[in-house]
Amino acid sequence: MISEKRLKILKKAGEALIPPEDSLPEYSVEVDERVEKLFRRMPPHIRLVVNIALTFLQLLPILRVFKLKRPAFFTSLDVSERRSLLEGLRESRFFVFRMVFILIKLFAVVLYASKKEVEKAIGYSVNTGSKKIPSPDIVRENIIEGYQVGRDFKIQCDILVIGSGAGGAVVAKELAERGFDVAVVEEGFMPECDKLGGEMLNVTPELYRDAGMTFTVGLSQPSILLPTGITLGGTTVVNEGTCFRTPDGVLERWSSDLNLEGVEPKAMEKYFRRVERTLNVHPVSVNLIGKAAMKVAEGAEKLGYSYYPLYKNTSGCEGLGLCEFCCPIDAKKAMHISYIPLATQNGARFYTGFRAKWIEFRGKRITKVGGEILNREGQIVGRFVAEFKILVIAAGAIHTPYLLLKNGIANSSGMVGKNLRIHPAIAVMGIFDETLNGWEGMSQSLAVKEFADEGIILETTFAPPPLAMAGNWLAGKELSELFLNYRKASMVGVMIGEDDSRGKVMALPNFLPLVGKTPIVQYKLGMKDVQKAVKGLVETCRIYFAAGDVSE
Repeated sequence: MISEKRLKILKKAGEALIPPEDSLPEYSVEVDERVEKLFRRMPPHIRLVVNIALTFLQLLPILRVFKLKRPAFFTSLDVSERRSLLEGLRESRFFVFRMVFILIKLFAVVLYASKKEVEKAIGYSVNTGSKKIPSPDIVRENIIEGYQVGRDFKIQCDILVIGSGAGGAVVAKELAERGFDVAVVEEGFMPECDKLGGEMLNVTPELYRDAGMTFTVGLSQPSILLPTGITLGGTTVVNEGTCFRTPDGVLERWSSDLNLEGVEPKAMEKYFRRVERTLNVHPVSVNLIGKAAMKVAEGAEKLGYSYYPLYKNTSGCEGLGLCEFCCPIDAKKAMHISYIPLATQNGARFYTGFRAKWIEFRGKRITKVGGEILNREGQIVGRFVAEFKILVIAAGAIHTPYLLLKNGIANSSGMVGKNLRIHPAIAVMGIFDETLNGWEGMSQSLAVKEFADEGIILETTFAPPPLAMAGNWLAGKELSELFLNYRKASMVGVMIGEDDSRGKVMALPNFLPLVGKTPIVQYKLGMKDVQKAVKGLVETCRIYFAAGDVSE
């Protein structure tokens, strides 16, 4: 929870960052139930960093005494002085000062841009759809919410799966179909997308791990946001639904360099087709591409660049632009409305609100898994133990190694948690002279493939106001004007395939405060990948200039 004193600092920063222009409302922010839940579900170390940043900002003007000026608190400065101080942080040569600016701007903008009166002023209107799209019937008695089973609970099964996302749900369905008694433990709960209304402040505390505040850690580089889901269906519930096959070159490298059998492109073809049939994967139709994305296509054509519609796992999509906020009509075939219903039809049981913590083993054989039972507020209400014959850990690229490291198992190579790849992406926004309403249509619909062989893919995308306005370097009048031009915006994500960038997942000792009970992700961008990112940015700008008939 954020205190009233620090909320006042944030409000004063917001007033300086977003001055009222034309129809744009004056800055205001209130703490309601959604905001309280957002701060409550953020990781303790992120809350601490936010509080430190706000306190630092409040005290920074005291140092004016060294310039023979009257010392003061930030909240006592007039708006022009506050704006000047924030711009000084933004332009500082000290990395830590720039990060203070980014962090404070992030929260100030997100809370402001989530207000209904701001959405109305900039012309943004959320359409939550007409009716739900039919999906396979789920066997409700096979979805067990943890807080309903009592304080101590025992699971017995043939196969235990930890995690219900793109890995765990598929494993559960395939093995249940073959007659195995399958149980899946999932820390999150069944999402109620229609009730969340596609609003960021509703969705992020409910369905995103750490309320969407999972960041990489770097000593000399900006932190990178790693949004992952914590719900039945995992990150598939809150991703964009873009479906890439593993490239042939990667499969061939796995086969030759790692001596893996059965992963050659020809051998994998039947598996890709099978999954794509289950998820209804197909190219985005022309009527769902959207005007903002077509601007990218227009610019690419003028430059002679090749592009194509992205493949999505959808059915009956109405182009609501809410993929990352849990599709309210179930058009996106995330795991909770595709593989998980099919798994329950074959007897698989899904235990929601079950957080796996410890793994017991005898010799080289794992015999038990145990952990905590949570309610929907994240409070611990019990403990569970699971006994099984086979264990599958499918908790994603961060929490799978974290669980192994915490329990000191399966790491004879010493490589668990190392060599993490995250495919970093940078957003570029182009403002045109016409209304595009970029949120109308699929938010990821087209990709420019001209530079794919270099590890650069340019994907059209679109973000709701809180993300679009927070994720830039602007402040003051320029930021206010960007708000007012939101309806004229088009956005591209520059996605990088890593060459010399690497990350690692770390599990620190439990006795360390704040960070001992959460994974720490270190990541460092290599110079080759920085150069690729720069090229992607330049080429995206060229595409936008061409689309707008602006000379470079």
